[in-house]
Amino acid sequence: AARPAGGVAGVCLLWAALSGVVALAAEALPPIAPIVYRSFDASAKESRIYVKHPSDPAPQLIHHTPGIIYHVKWSPDGREIMFNLVPLAGPGGDGDALYTLRANGLDITRVTPPRGLDAHIQGHTWGPYRGQVTYVTRDDGSGVAWVVDLANLDVPRKIIGPGGTFHLPPAWSPDRSRIAYAWAAWEGAAIDLWVADADGTNATRLTQQARATHPSWSPDGTRVVCVTILDDPHGELTVIDPTNPEEHIRLTDNGDGERGAVWLPDGRWIAYLVNRNIHLVTADGKEHHSLDLDVEPHAPGAFDWYDPTRPVRALGMSPQQW
Repeated sequence: AARPAGGVAGVCLLWAALSGVVALAAEALPPIAPIVYRSFDASAKESRIYVKHPSDPAPQLIHHTPGIIYHVKWSPDGREIMFNLVPLAGPGGDGDALYTLRANGLDITRVTPPRGLDAHIQGHTWGPYRGQVTYVTRDDGSGVAWVVDLANLDVPRKIIGPGGTFHLPPAWSPDRSRIAYAWAAWEGAAIDLWVADADGTNATRLTQQARATHPSWSPDGTRVVCVTILDDPHGELTVIDPTNPEEHIRLTDNGDGERGAVWLPDGRWIAYLVNRNIHLVTADGKEHHSLDLDVEPHAPGAFDWYDPTRPVRALGMSPQQW
C-alpha cells in the first residue's frame, strides 16, 4: 500500500525565522527544519507529541496518550513519526510498543507485536532500508536488536552480537553500510560504543568503559557523536572518528547531563537535549546556543530534528543475524 501523502520534506528556512534563539549572526546559524519532541504531564499521567515548524509561533500538539513516550523519530521522508509507548501499569497490559503516526497526528499504526509486561523497548530508528525499522528490546535483562519491515510486521528479524547485549537506540550510517551501537559484553558490564558493518563483521570498539550511548552519524559518515559518562555522573557529548577513536573531541563539560544528540544536515552543528531544552553546539565544540522551548507544558523530554538530506537508501550490505 502507498505511504500517506504530505509531510515536511523540503522545508528548510533560515534559522532567524525560529523565535527564541540566542542572538548570533544569521549567516553562522544552520538551516532549520521541523522539530518533533515529546513531553510528559505527570499530573495527567499522559505523554504529548509536539511538532515545531520554523514559522510556527508555538509548538503544535499532534498527539497525546496515557503512558510514557520515551523516543520520537521523523521518518526519512518527513511524512511520519515513530514513537515508543510504555503503557500505564494495569490489568490487560501487554508491555512497550512501537507506533507510527502521520506528521499531522492521524493514522496511528502499531509496529511491534505484544511482548508481555516484562518486555521493554529501549530505543528505535528508521532503516536500514526504506520501509524498515530497527529497534532494541530488553527481555529478561538482555538487550536484543530487531529489524522489521513495515509491510510485514509479523516477521521481525534479530540482529544479535556474540554473547552481549544492546543498549538504547542504534544508528545507521548515512549509506546504511554500518551501524553504531551501545554494547556490553554481559548484563552489568561496561557499556561502550561500537561500529560494525551491517552484517556484524569488522566490529570496532570506539570507547573504553565510557557508558557511551545515543550515537548519531555526521552527514558524510566519517564521525559519530555520542553521549559518554566518564569521570562525571552526568552525560557529556563526544565526537569520535571510527578510524581513529583515540583522537576524540569532548564537546561539553558542564555536568548538566546532555542526551539525545542529533547531527544536523549541514555537518557543522549538533543538536542535543539538556535541562528540558534543545541546545546547539558546533562539531568542534567552540560555539554553543540554545532554543527557547522550555515553556510548560511544552518542555521537551526527547526530540528529533528533521533532515531532508537523510533518506534511507538501498546501499551497503543487508543486515542479517550476526
